[in-house]
Amino acid sequence: MGDSLTDYWSSTGKSNWELDFHDLKAGNYGIAGDRVEHMDYRLQKTDFKRHEPRVFVILAGTNNLSQEKAESPDAVLKRIESLIAGIQKRCPKCQILVLSVLPNGENPDARLRKDIVVLNEKLKDRCKVKTWGMLDVHDLFFDSKTKKWKRGLTIDGTHLSAHGYDLLARKLRPAILEILERK
Repeated sequence: MGDSLTDYWSSTGKSNWELDFHDLKAGNYGIAGDRVEHMDYRLQKTDFKRHEPRVFVILAGTNNLSQEKAESPDAVLKRIESLIAGIQKRCPKCQILVLSVLPNGENPDARLRKDIVVLNEKLKDRCKVKTWGMLDVHDLFFDSKTKKWKRGLTIDGTHLSAHGYDLLARKLRPAILEILERK
């Protein structure tokens, strides 16, 4: 579940989705522009009785931090916690895997980039005390020296290129398989 970064698996990342997730019978619940509260609303309207997911992957928060009504990392964390509580209520047997928020924008000194780092740290801390897993993929996408996106991984400083989706899939698939093996 997520925003455009999840939604675009069905276009820019389609070959990776089919290669890495089709056999897992994965569903894509990403909608471009979604904020966490929109995902929470959609979750409440989704019937999981016929097909309860075994693993629920969440990539959310960048739109809450970056859009017109930008929120603080603390506020976004609370929204993500609410979303996860809703998932746990509706799918009690489901394992939750939270992905760190990816870099957003080209300017490494921008408020948004700093807020993403703060939110990711808060998510890591929260995952240590909760029953959710976390896959920190944020740092895979930028050069540690320049703090800029690695070449070829983004199409616009926010959204992933096909190569970016390939990199994400190479980290995400093993994490999902590990969770499934534990069940």
